[in-house]
Amino acid sequence: LPMNAPYHNTVKGVKMVTIDWAKRSAALEMCKILHQIGELNNNLLPCDKDLVNETLLEPLIGSDKDDNESYRGGNQRRHYKKEICSAFASSEQSTLFLYAINIEHVETVDNGAEFKGDGSIGLLVASELRTCSFPLYNNRWGKAIVCVKLLRTISLEPHLLTKVEHFQKLVMQSLLKINSSIMQFSRADSNFKNLITPLINGDCIDFELLNKVSRVSGFEGKPPTDEQREKLSCDRSLYNNAIVIPWYSPADGTYRVLKVTDEKPGSPFPQLNTKWKTYNDYFEDKYKLKVFNQEQNMLECLHVLSDLNYLTPVTLRTRKSKEHPKLIPELCFLLPISGQLHQHISCLPSILSRLNGLNVTAEFLSSLDVLPLSPPNNELIDYDWCRNLITDILSSSHSSNICVALQENYSITFNEFNTRLIETGRPPVIERLRTNGGKAKRNMTMCPTQYLQALTPLSAADCFNLERLEVIGDSFLKFHIGQLLFLLFPDWHEGRLTSHRGQFVSNSTLYKVAKRLRLPGKLQSAKLCPIENGPAPGFCVTPDSANLLREELKLPANLWHNYKPDNMPDAESVSTEEHSKKKKDEAVRASYDPWTMQCMKDKRVADGIESLLGCTLLSCGLTAAHHMLLAFNYDIIATPVTIPSSAILDRSEEDGWSRADAERQVMRLYNKLRLDKLEEIIGYSFKSKSFLLQAVTHPSYEANRVTSYYQRLEYLGDAVLDFLVVGHVFKTPNLSPGRITDIKSHFVCNDTLGRACVKKNIHRYLQHFTPRLQGVIMSFVDLVKREDREARGDTSSDEEDEIERISVNGPFNFLQLLNKRTSGVQNSSMKKRKVEDALGNLSLEINGLVNHSLNTSFSSSARVEEMPAMNVCDNDDTLENANSNKKISETTHAVHAPVLQTEKDAITLDDVDIPKILGDVVEAIIGAVYLDSRLSLLKSWEVIQVLLPELVTDTSYRSVGIDCVRLIYESKQVFYFETFSPDEHKALANAKLQVIGLPLLTGEGRNKKLAKQAVARLALERMYGPNWRYDRSKLR
Repeated sequence: LPMNAPYHNTVKGVKMVTIDWAKRSAALEMCKILHQIGELNNNLLPCDKDLVNETLLEPLIGSDKDDNESYRGGNQRRHYKKEICSAFASSEQSTLFLYAINIEHVETVDNGAEFKGDGSIGLLVASELRTCSFPLYNNRWGKAIVCVKLLRTISLEPHLLTKVEHFQKLVMQSLLKINSSIMQFSRADSNFKNLITPLINGDCIDFELLNKVSRVSGFEGKPPTDEQREKLSCDRSLYNNAIVIPWYSPADGTYRVLKVTDEKPGSPFPQLNTKWKTYNDYFEDKYKLKVFNQEQNMLECLHVLSDLNYLTPVTLRTRKSKEHPKLIPELCFLLPISGQLHQHISCLPSILSRLNGLNVTAEFLSSLDVLPLSPPNNELIDYDWCRNLITDILSSSHSSNICVALQENYSITFNEFNTRLIETGRPPVIERLRTNGGKAKRNMTMCPTQYLQALTPLSAADCFNLERLEVIGDSFLKFHIGQLLFLLFPDWHEGRLTSHRGQFVSNSTLYKVAKRLRLPGKLQSAKLCPIENGPAPGFCVTPDSANLLREELKLPANLWHNYKPDNMPDAESVSTEEHSKKKKDEAVRASYDPWTMQCMKDKRVADGIESLLGCTLLSCGLTAAHHMLLAFNYDIIATPVTIPSSAILDRSEEDGWSRADAERQVMRLYNKLRLDKLEEIIGYSFKSKSFLLQAVTHPSYEANRVTSYYQRLEYLGDAVLDFLVVGHVFKTPNLSPGRITDIKSHFVCNDTLGRACVKKNIHRYLQHFTPRLQGVIMSFVDLVKREDREARGDTSSDEEDEIERISVNGPFNFLQLLNKRTSGVQNSSMKKRKVEDALGNLSLEINGLVNHSLNTSFSSSARVEEMPAMNVCDNDDTLENANSNKKISETTHAVHAPVLQTEKDAITLDDVDIPKILGDVVEAIIGAVYLDSRLSLLKSWEVIQVLLPELVTDTSYRSVGIDCVRLIYESKQVFYFETFSPDEHKALANAKLQVIGLPLLTGEGRNKKLAKQAVARLALERMYGPNWRYDRSKLR
């Protein structure tokens, strides 16, 4: 069979009476062998790739073919039940854990509120919580640190439990503006079943306050009558640091009393040039209210903001010194809790949300049983843990690449891990060998506060998200699955390896893995809006209301809290207004219970698996990430692999094949092709020269029968290159995930690798017998050389380029050069020596051709016509890719030349399709180095730095193109793309883009992708100005 076949030995049939039957006998024997190795099915037909993939994937995703569980792309979303940690979800009442929530100011705002005095609150939960310290932010009071500490376990008598529940009901009703028309207080049905209680001195339950609140049916009621107001006595001491709600305008919200002033209702109104002279005039004119008690003191108050999400950092601004609003006690409800306690309670939605996310993460990690969890402590959450960890890892490594450092810093490889796991039945201990302080072994643990970031999508609008972790996790997954498939199945060709890897790392597979792990409910995907969807301990939507809003009215989830049974037209008008302010997508229109459910795309669920891998990779190393994959049921990677020491094919001795002869043949070809010069170029000396020989061998090069061709190594090198490029770029902290993807795509794309191949003269060592392919290669080489000369300001032609263009084109053009350089030389040995001096290190099998040619008279035109044309494989993917734009002459002449041959034919390199084989051979060399160095990322990275020096030198990556289409999608603008392919009437593809607020824009390009980029670039210029690409905020 050919070189690219899965079987390399010679197969003999039985003796037959005719040649035709003898051929059929040999073919039947070969079919039997191909059936045994899985290439043919029981009908002796090629196996369906999808069927093979499903067989291998079944242990990972199961055999369930339910369409409801299949992956949906695009903007389609599903609803998932929010997961609540066991401590909050249990209603156990016999023994409760009492936790104190202490809040300490660290950054204050001038003229703002402060956390001072006694106003701490406590949590009563059914089981022990994993606690930590974390910051809260607010423009009104600055930055504070929350510390949750376990006090003791207690048991509450039924009457005390009733008082605690009553306190919690009234407090949360007032704080969260609970809509009593659809929600009820029922701890048994609520998703958050924990209790809230006031504390004295941060240590003991304040039973006196509980008794006081128990006598109140509600914090707000009906406005008092005139008679009641006339009899009202306004005790000044009752209003110090109190919470009041103006009953004449409850929509204004809640106010905290800063001080009781000496002003009276008849005092002058503070605003000048108004129609109100006194406070009495103001309330009588605006609210039609008469103040009865003229001796009561005015209350200087601070408005309590209704936005209770304090998790996201804000810019702290000094509050301008201006007069606060003043209220009249007679016109306000007085709440029976202090202002300090209310300020603590207002932080509860953020605190409960953070604690729940942390504990859900810890419980999930415990269920995976990959590594032990780090011991619980109350240390402050480090939101910059990723940046600090990268700095620590790189400081203890000899490499500047994070992926290389991760391989060096840990005690065990994935292959050793698999071997010990099979031998002992339990996973071995993973230790970190190096730390910033020097060599010191340390067992690895998993920190839930770090993994909380891996479970927080960008849609949560939190102070961290999984986007960067997902980028490096995605790269590791493709690299690790790719290398393991390569090592596990040495007989699989590159196409089969790529197909299988695509199935293992696809979003569809990752989504099904996440569903099996119940990951969607653990993702903290919804932005915290406490009044709309935040934790509401003890409260739940009644079943009848849920059915009405969801099934009959189909009211969007973000409007449930505003629903009023007797005012539906207003609710619908509010819905229309909300829709006009947001993107018109399914998330806004979806109807579901926002307190118990969340909505997200399937892609976000799949990203969660990759971000978990990325977090494990950074915090615990490559082998721990391998163990994480095993916990995800990637059973195929649990088998120990054999790392090949040579690329020499295993063939039967019946073919006259011996290992010693094969090694001698490798060295003969190595010396003949001058591959030692190639080793000097890349800066690496191969232990087994067969890897390098395989990397430069094209399927058409039949002179090499000892190794396979380059495409398997190209598959491996592609995975290694992708992983190491991300590892290098990832350490730059100010790069967004999208920008990292742009940079990675630039350095691993065929354009960049093809240019690198030509600039390093690696194309000279590519071994093939495909003249048409060589013509495409040399057209590109000519243009690269011309571009380099223009960059240097040198417009003259280089004689060396002419030699290369003629010589490397193949043996036919070699004869033309031979005639040109040896004209007038009669002696054959002198002629051969002069040719060798002129050409130097040619990467062709020319010795036999030269010896044949020197024995005949030279007439190049006649010689070319007499020589037989070379066979060109019709199924050569590389050749098809090179000729896809129909720029290659379709004649059957022996030497096929491309149409684009001169500077007049192509203005720039952008007008030429770069031959894919040039990039492939660079990746194949990287894969060869990786195998020869026994899977060393360090050696591979050293070679990559030689091949792609700009990857290291251009630290700002200004030369890297920007994906304009990506920036349009990330701009949060409402837009619509439409593309048109080129046809017989239009030579260029066309793309149209409509962005709200801009006219209809049009762009053109050689294909739809380039046209889309062109119109997106034009839109960005209209949106951000002509210098948008130099604005760092846009590039992020």
